[in-house]
Amino acid sequence: MNKQEYLNNNVVIEFIDWVGEKLDNNFQHNYNINNNAPRNGVPRNQNWINYNDSQRSWNCISIYDAYLQYYWNGANFNDTTRVLNEFETSLRNSLELMNQTQANLACYNILQWGGQRVFRTNYEWINSLSDIIEYLNRTRSSLNPIHFDDENITNNGIVRFNAGLTKIYALCIDNFPMYDSRVAIALGILISQFLNSQNYRDLIPQELHFRIPPGGNNLTRPRIINGFNFGGINNNIVNYQKSNVRASWLLEGILNNNPNSQFNLIPENLRIRAMEAGLFMIGYSI
Repeated sequence: MNKQEYLNNNVVIEFIDWVGEKLDNNFQHNYNINNNAPRNGVPRNQNWINYNDSQRSWNCISIYDAYLQYYWNGANFNDTTRVLNEFETSLRNSLELMNQTQANLACYNILQWGGQRVFRTNYEWINSLSDIIEYLNRTRSSLNPIHFDDENITNNGIVRFNAGLTKIYALCIDNFPMYDSRVAIALGILISQFLNSQNYRDLIPQELHFRIPPGGNNLTRPRIINGFNFGGINNNIVNYQKSNVRASWLLEGILNNNPNSQFNLIPENLRIRAMEAGLFMIGYSI
């Protein structure tokens, strides 16, 4: 299935129409921000709690409202955008100039910013590549959402995909969201609510079956959401590619179908990233 076939699918069209009503209002979601285990003696989410007016209770009234509340690693969306733009420029320049050292450093900075538990193993893997430039250029071509066809992905040369690598791929591929467990959970929440509203019972149409990457724990990022078993990716590179690229298609389709949404007041090159940010905040916890 390619992009046009996906967006022309009836259930995808129905979901895009349904979720469009949640962009600017009519979507209530809340959870308590967990303190989590301390790091250097300070609970890891304490800075987020402080940013949230010292409240552990977090809530939003729309996907756009969730985007406005974006917080990660001590920064809001605008500050994070400035950091990511620097990473993106460095990474893309290194690929254009075929500068292995600059590409390696850009990947290190992106992985460190992302803060995944597998940061070290991801970076060790990058260091083990004989040619990071060749690998990333091949990946850019294979994962290009415009040309991607999920029936031809078993031998496309991508050999590693996880919450760290999706961030690197996203910063060298246009309109490619960072697909980690939080974004996946948020899509699962929205899709499960849509399916319940349409009386799908426990059946997830394959076009809306987004797998959940590892992250958090079984309470914050479960595989079963509102009775629908989305299942985990479990290091399945094919499933990760399919979920990540379909997320790109879906987010673009939602934005294009709702030109009056506040998301479309955001510069075009940041709209998918902004919607991803809203999903990231929603997906922290069920």
